[in-house]
Amino acid sequence: MVDIAAVKEFIQHPVYVCFIERLQKEGKLSMSEHLPSLAMLNSSARVINKSKVSIKELLNLLSAEKESLSRYVLAYVDKVSKNDDLEEEYPEGEEQDPSENPDDGVLFPYDRDFAIFPVVLFYIIKNQPNEVLPFLMALRRPHAKANAKKELLFYKEVLEV
Repeated sequence: MVDIAAVKEFIQHPVYVCFIERLQKEGKLSMSEHLPSLAMLNSSARVINKSKVSIKELLNLLSAEKESLSRYVLAYVDKVSKNDDLEEEYPEGEEQDPSENPDDGVLFPYDRDFAIFPVVLFYIIKNQPNEVLPFLMALRRPHAKANAKKELLFYKEVLEV
């Protein structure tokens, strides 16, 4: 069972730090210098626990699959940021006030644990593809069945498997 202290130790491990630095360089991502909040660390611990993947297995994956994993995580971040469509919040016929345009704001940096979910998902898809649906269901993700199929297709698309 992974707890907050184990996640804190994991995101400070040299292998994970090196991976995050690689993502920063390749993806031009802004990263917070501070440790994530306890709520974020707890959420990351929950993801790892529901995946039934050990931290040791994740560290081995980070060491062995640097290039393909960084390509996958950067593509995942790009996909998630493009799907963050704020226009869907408004009923048909209504429009967003131009003064509230989200493009005018300052982007906050990513927390250091942001890559845990896509890394865990990569591990599951690579090693146990039949466990993607149970993993998403354990996390109580909406539309888990459809999203499991989408995640498998996304993995194949990004890595051209």
